[in-house]
Amino acid sequence: MIKTKLLTALLSLLAVAGLALGTAGQVYAQEDTSNGVGERVKTTACTAVENRIKGQIERFDNNKGFHQQQFENLRNRVSKIVDRLKAKGFDTSDLTTDLATLDTKIAKFKTDYTTFIDKLRESQDLPCGESQGAFKDKIQESRDALKIVRADVKDIVDYYRNTIKPDLQKLRDQKPETTTETETETQ
Repeated sequence: MIKTKLLTALLSLLAVAGLALGTAGQVYAQEDTSNGVGERVKTTACTAVENRIKGQIERFDNNKGFHQQQFENLRNRVSKIVDRLKAKGFDTSDLTTDLATLDTKIAKFKTDYTTFIDKLRESQDLPCGESQGAFKDKIQESRDALKIVRADVKDIVDYYRNTIKPDLQKLRDQKPETTTETETETQ
């Protein structure tokens, strides 16, 4: 009796520790059909994995709007700068091209983020412990999709740092066309 309780507690602790280390698709206890301990541990582990996935979906859904809003704010700031500088007579053709490319990168980010969340949701449709590897495959697909989303974010940030910012700096060094005409008229 005490050995069974100790074994159950130990298996439960190992299952929870495995989940905490990120081995969601790998935690399945050995079956012990004589007293049902293995089935209880499996059920506990599956419940913990399903709750964790549900929490991740909620977190990523909440963050989705935040990330998209930040990129839209970046796009709007650059657009306002282009409009303001164009009105002052600066040559903003490079920035206009950069803005179009930024729009494409933001649209790709939105699509990939939606794909990632959809793949994560698909894993919820499969019964944990009974899907014979399909659950683990769906989790891996969602992890791969998350890598793509992170690469998209990095691409947008790098594009801003390495392309848009230098083009803005070039415009600071540039003199507007209308200002030079006014200066020659006053001399």
